[in-house]
Amino acid sequence: MRFGLSIRMFAIAMFLSLRFFWMATIIYVTVNIALRAVIPFDEAFVPFIGILLMTITIVYTSMGGLKAVVVTDVIQTCVFLFGAIVTIAVVSINLGSFSAIFPTTWPEHWDTVRWGLDTTERSTFGNIFLATLVWYVCTTGSDQMAIQRYLSTESIQTARKSFRISLYSNVMATALLSLVGLAMVAFFAKNQGLLDSGSSIQDQADKLFPKFILIGLPTGISGLVIAGLLAAAMSSMSSGLNSVSTVISEDILRRFRKRKLTPEASLKETKWMSYFTGGIVILLSLFIANVPGNLYEVIMKVVNLLVAPLFILFFMALFVPFATERATLLAGIFSIIAAVSIAFFEIFDITVFWIMPGSLVVGIVAGILLSWLDKLFLTKN
Repeated sequence: MRFGLSIRMFAIAMFLSLRFFWMATIIYVTVNIALRAVIPFDEAFVPFIGILLMTITIVYTSMGGLKAVVVTDVIQTCVFLFGAIVTIAVVSINLGSFSAIFPTTWPEHWDTVRWGLDTTERSTFGNIFLATLVWYVCTTGSDQMAIQRYLSTESIQTARKSFRISLYSNVMATALLSLVGLAMVAFFAKNQGLLDSGSSIQDQADKLFPKFILIGLPTGISGLVIAGLLAAAMSSMSSGLNSVSTVISEDILRRFRKRKLTPEASLKETKWMSYFTGGIVILLSLFIANVPGNLYEVIMKVVNLLVAPLFILFFMALFVPFATERATLLAGIFSIIAAVSIAFFEIFDITVFWIMPGSLVVGIVAGILLSWLDKLFLTKN
């Protein structure tokens, strides 16, 4: 409301790009990496399986709206967490005890511990902490997918409670998945004969868990864990579909359409937008494999590329009283340029963990400086 239509449309464009690529990456990771490693099938079938997964998600999301998203999220999260717990239990039994999943010596393929902030180093505790902090602040402060959940609650107190539960749940899920990662290292370190010939644990890092599902879990249990993987993907995509379809319908179609639709027609239009969104996501997922780097780097370069630039627009509106529309637009553009330069050109040897912090700092500094100059210029004239 402060900056007018141009900034709003800029924010919409960034949000839609962010979520389209995010959902496309989910499809790519789930089908092309995880599912193919568990159930070997020809690569030609990848698009068809992606379409099936997306179609099922679209059907229940369009039928039930945000309520369906929330209810299925709870169910799918339980399935997902159950799969992680079962994996840890099976590996612990295989190794003789739960404590056996923790390495007694520092694994050779792990980097040495580095604590501080360093833009040229990939994994230091400081870099990881800063990147995670910036991601949470930017996502919860500007992403429609997160904000729609607050707006669906009855009061500010309930919204805060919802956010608090979300944070606690994420901490628990992250800790649990960290244990799964340690369990995979321990299992394959003991059973290196199960690795592909001539490959090390590090070479197959992205495929260790799917491989374990295939060879390490009992029949039946492996199916439940596969269901957990699919549940996690569908849970994320349903939230994305709901928010993207709503934004397209409300902020683009309704804004520029001259005639007003009835509530029933508007709902039907939003449902059709879900199918349109799904089609775009399927097409984009076919190109994700071309992004260089391991799975985590692909996520940082594709999924998180516009997280900070989108937040810049909200930051300028909320916290910079003298911000101008023109300066805010340029700040967003400079932030995108910084993110792309770090992600794909490694400018100044800056590593992927600095994509979000770097683009955030560039955007804020540019926005404040340009707003000040803009106000100064307007005052003189």
